[in-house]
Amino acid sequence: MKLTRDILKDHNEKIVLRTIRQMGEVSRTTISKKTGLSIASITNITSRLLEANLIKENRYGKSKGGRRPVLLGINEKHSWAIGVKVGYLYLYFVVTDLLGTPVLEQKIPLNTASYNAVVEKIADFVNTIVKIPEYVDRKFLGIGVAVSGSVDSEHGIVKSSYILEWENVPIGPVLEERIKAPVLVYNDVDSFAVAHYTIGRAKKYKNCIFITLGSGVGGAMILGGKLYTGRGGAGEIGHMTVICDGKKCSCGSYGCLEAEISFNALVDRIKKKTNIESLKNRSCLTTEDEAIHYIHKALQIDREAVIEAFDEISVLLGVAIKNMINIFAPDYVLIGGEALEFRDLFLKKAILIARENSFGDLGDDVVIDIDDMGEVAWVQGVILNLIEKEVFQVDGRGNTYEV
Repeated sequence: MKLTRDILKDHNEKIVLRTIRQMGEVSRTTISKKTGLSIASITNITSRLLEANLIKENRYGKSKGGRRPVLLGINEKHSWAIGVKVGYLYLYFVVTDLLGTPVLEQKIPLNTASYNAVVEKIADFVNTIVKIPEYVDRKFLGIGVAVSGSVDSEHGIVKSSYILEWENVPIGPVLEERIKAPVLVYNDVDSFAVAHYTIGRAKKYKNCIFITLGSGVGGAMILGGKLYTGRGGAGEIGHMTVICDGKKCSCGSYGCLEAEISFNALVDRIKKKTNIESLKNRSCLTTEDEAIHYIHKALQIDREAVIEAFDEISVLLGVAIKNMINIFAPDYVLIGGEALEFRDLFLKKAILIARENSFGDLGDDVVIDIDDMGEVAWVQGVILNLIEKEVFQVDGRGNTYEV
């Protein structure tokens, strides 16, 4: 590609923007030193960025003799983006500013998990937000979609989602056509992993495993500092076989970790162990909230049965974590998901089993952590990468050239 003047200008503007974002607040002189661009070039570039309202002059810095430097920062109100987690019978929306900071969250129930219904609800939400006065004059960067299952992010296709019963759904292209804005589609646990690796405690490590527990069991991997997805579906710890002749899983296999320790599996275990008729005869639970409510009720009226059930799943989870540690030798393992609400009943034992049974000293050295970001992380990762792609991404190796 020929480096024309316009391409060079755009390239160097991205370099400067990234530098300002990474530094938080920074003077023109420091930007020049960090990028290797001349002060004259930095002055021209920052003037254009100020005129475009992408950056702002925050305050005066400390002087080392002479004038006090003006510190520049990203104007977070320049643009906004939307993230949405497609759950079973609900959509969880997050609106963020240009820095990916959440400014609005909303959960919307669904009557059906059908692809068409999901697209309609997402389009309706976008149309609602764009009419809010404070967003009218700001740039809409697009939507990050986080969905359970195997995802082809490059083409925006959900290849298979057992929970949603989707197969080869081109949600990215369809939404782009509908809302006339970019759409980025991620597996929801991959998005969760990216959020923690970008702005959470995981960023201190190069090789990380992420495990989420709740209605399903999900997994994601960051290896060598990069999200590893393989051909889509990599890291699906939930579909690791832990019992050869176990329960049938939604994926069609038997004895998967998800089939044995998800909320529905836990409810089934409690029903089998309890003699309390109101618990034993409880009808089928369809939503996550219903399962959580059942477990809380069971704890109140037959705690012993619940503890026994959790004790069983802690063993299976511990074995699964041990297997991931043995295979990948990660520096860091993060456990998240709605099941952490009951972590006092199972997590300590699961971690102990994983550490004690891992190969050599792998279990001793790995950091095993608990999610502290909550539900927003499930969509914040894909939003951060959408913003990166649309605003801050620099083509090539990030070299700078004088214009």
